Amino acid sequence: MNELISHLHLEKGANASLKLSLNNLLDLPGTFTALAWQFDHDFLFVSPRVAELLGYPHKKFLKSGVMFLHSITPRDQIEPMYEDMNRQLEVMEKESKYMTKPIVVKVGTQIHRASGTAVDISFNALPLDLRPGEKKAYLVLGTLVLHEDRTTLQVDAVCRKAEQIMRQVKLEYVRCNPARFKFLNAWSTITKRELEIATLLCQGLNTREIGEKLFISHNTVDTHRKNMLAKFDVRNTPELIHQLTPYLVNTMQT
Repeated sequence: MNELISHLHLEKGANASLKLSLNNLLDLPGTFTALAWQFDHDFLFVSPRVAELLGYPHKKFLKSGVMFLHSITPRDQIEPMYEDMNRQLEVMEKESKYMTKPIVVKVGTQIHRASGTAVDISFNALPLDLRPGEKKAYLVLGTLVLHEDRTTLQVDAVCRKAEQIMRQVKLEYVRCNPARFKFLNAWSTITKRELEIATLLCQGLNTREIGEKLFISHNTVDTHRKNMLAKFDVRNTPELIHQLTPYLVNTMQT
């Protein structure tokens, strides 16, 4: 559990409730848990139990990452699985302050054991954190429930228990990171035009120069700037630039 916690952003450290919830999640029988950033190839954490459940060395998952998981998933199931997950994430993103809500995304697939047999899997994914930017990415805490040797009712019961624990993990994680989620709530409201203007501000352009570049009046630029000051609860443009620059680096380089 401590290894998993070491990969989490925690302003106030891990409270007792977060530790207990993560421990309960890792102890669920017939499951394994993984942590990874969306679009990254590496796992930050994978339960050692995966070796017992699937027959592959634990270090194989750590060394080869998400691509190894793809290699043992039937090829025709990978794209539909991600399409299903993305549809659910799009629905989630329509909710107000969605990053503070304990929303679990659920999909089904199969995985091949080392023995070659295919096992049905229920994948429960919790968007725990967010890496903002033009191409945002979620920090996903996933619990994979193996169906083998279980009735449908038993699988459903384990999945419900996993979802219940994951929701508690999210609530405690938010409590441990008040400043982080205040920022993410503000980011979730930023418009495309505001993002354009913020990027140009971070590049050092002034109001007049931004207006000329975007073919809008300087008054319109100033209105958007003031709206962002209010959203991010900062007093002036330098403070706004300080908050946003780390997340706009990729945008600024394109």
